[in-house]
Amino acid sequence: PILMGGVHNMYLKVLFEAGLPGLIGVLVIQLATFRCAFRLVIHSRDTALYPVAVGLTGAAAGACFYALFAPILFQRYFWLPIGMIWCLWALRREELRRQSAAVVAEAQAVAPRRTAAPRSAPAIGGPTAPG
Repeated sequence: PILMGGVHNMYLKVLFEAGLPGLIGVLVIQLATFRCAFRLVIHSRDTALYPVAVGLTGAAAGACFYALFAPILFQRYFWLPIGMIWCLWALRREELRRQSAAVVAEAQAVAPRRTAAPRSAPAIGGPTAPG
């Protein structure tokens, strides 16, 4: 008998329509996003991005939980928090890259300049005396 009502679970619907490779693909996207989101929450505690990271992580978790009861794979409120988490991840990486470049530039400006050529290391064992 054919089910007339359809599947009321996004994960089962993906499994039914796209097979195991499709389900694995969706789960990999979700797991990578949550790994990124949790790392964002942990490493942005002292920044202005922290409340945004916590909110987006909660929104993505809520959408994934709601996906257990409705086929929302093609709804924007499922994919929007996921996309925004990756945008926030890129923003935080760029912020850290600029901070580290500024620290390196400051260290180079403060460090004394060496004008002499670096000394070469003495040879190990040195010259051998004739026997």
